Amino acid sequence: MSLRPLLRKDLLVRSNQTGTKRDMKEALQIFAASRVVPELEVVDLRDINVALDRIRHGEVMGKLVADLRGCGGST
Repeated sequence: MSLRPLLRKDLLVRSNQTGTKRDMKEALQIFAASRVVPELEVVDLRDINVALDRIRHGEVMGKLVADLRGCGGST
């Protein structure tokens, strides 16, 4: 499986060092076939303290991502 489509889309894939190269290829094929739906929640940066409290209390399922676009910085 070529990783070029990922690179063209400027995506970042992070992983820990488990499994073989073959395992990674198989996982990417499964993901590309849309058979995996990640548990993902996006929160505004202004709500980050509430989000961190939810993480501390084990109230978050999957990944929690802070949206930095609305943080008031200049672009």
